[in-house]
Amino acid sequence: MANPDAPNGFTPIRSDSGQSAVVWYPVAASMTIAKGDMLILASGLVEIAVATSPALLGVAATAIVTGGSVTRADKVGVYVGTAGQVFEGQCSGDSVATSVGAQADIEGATGAMEVNENASVEDVICIVGLRSDEDPKLTIGTNDRVRFVIIRSQYYPVLAVI
Repeated sequence: MANPDAPNGFTPIRSDSGQSAVVWYPVAASMTIAKGDMLILASGLVEIAVATSPALLGVAATAIVTGGSVTRADKVGVYVGTAGQVFEGQCSGDSVATSVGAQADIEGATGAMEVNENASVEDVICIVGLRSDEDPKLTIGTNDRVRFVIIRSQYYPVLAVI
C-alpha cells in the first residue's frame, strides 16, 4: 500500500530529557506560522524557515498570524533544536534504507513543510530513522515519514559547527 501524501510540517517525537522544550519567541511582522512549521531567528524575531536557511531554530508548537506591525503579544512557542530532540516529518520524495544517517534539507510552505531527502545543500538536519521501520502501514519509498535531528541549530550553537 502506498504511503499517504499528507505533508503537515514536523512534530517532536522524542527528547533525551524526556520532555520537548518549548521556548516562546517574538514573531516578525506579516508572518503566518502553522503548528509544525520549521522556524528561524532573524534579527531577534521568529520567521518561517526556507529551503536555503543555513541554520534552524526549531518547530512551531503553536500557530500565529501577525499583522504589518507586531505587538508584545505576538509570540510563538517553539520546540527548539536541542541535541536530544528528535522530530518527524514526511519526505518530499523517496526514502531508502540508506537515508538513515544522511544529512538533508527542508522544503515547503507554511503548514506543508517536508524533509527534502534528495537535497544536501544546507545540511540542516540528519535523518536518524524511518517511520516505515516501525509502522507496518507505511513502506519505504515515496512520502515515507522520517525521524530527524536538527544539526545546524540556532538555539544550541554547538550543533551549528557539525
